[in-house]
Amino acid sequence: MNYPDILFNSKHKAVSSSDIRNKINNFPYKEASCEILSESRKLEIDGEVFLNCAYRILTNFGMTRSGVFKDLDKTHLLDKCWKEIGSDVFEIHESVKESKHSRDRYLLEISYIKREKLIKKIWLITK
Repeated sequence: MNYPDILFNSKHKAVSSSDIRNKINNFPYKEASCEILSESRKLEIDGEVFLNCAYRILTNFGMTRSGVFKDLDKTHLLDKCWKEIGSDVFEIHESVKESKHSRDRYLLEISYIKREKLIKKIWLITK
């Protein structure tokens, strides 16, 4: 897979922490994103953190104005989402913690094969 201007440059070298930080600082939803990243450090199997973070993302990005998330009831629809994908999300979360790699640089520090498997898993659970 190709991840231009996000994690790797055009020569497939890891983008520096400062470059990533600059992109984050210029992101229009920076405050909400930073709070979600901070809150998700303590993800628990019951899904409460997921529910709160997902709800915050959806409302901040205007995704509750129409479509399936219109007038979102976070305790119903998002709870159904957590029941479907929660064990996979929690498993990923725990594997990051157990790896001893920096959470902020985890995708850059794991092997190419592990990264590709993880990306495929995340792709599947987000569908």
